[in-house]
Amino acid sequence: MSSIVLDNLTFDAKSGDQLENVSLELTSPQVIAFCSNDNGATTALKQLLDAQGSIEEGAVLVNGEPLGKVNRRHGNPLVAHFDDVELKGENRFKGSKKFP
Repeated sequence: MSSIVLDNLTFDAKSGDQLENVSLELTSPQVIAFCSNDNGATTALKQLLDAQGSIEEGAVLVNGEPLGKVNRRHGNPLVAHFDDVELKGENRFKGSKKFP
């Protein structure tokens, strides 16, 4: 089973968006979607997994290993495809990828 864990994370994305004090655990084979009227959180999350920004506080673990170690060893195995989708007249962001 694969997992991504954010533990009390504060992250400054390259775009200027920020995640503050975020904790969550995603375990395969879960399928998730992040929906928001403000694209800042979804942009920051995508940039976190793309290693485009800096972790100010907390930890990101992928299968128990720090995110930076996983990205250095495997390139970027976490983010594959993101699209804008229209639901009930509003644009939404969707993504799909299997965990490594």
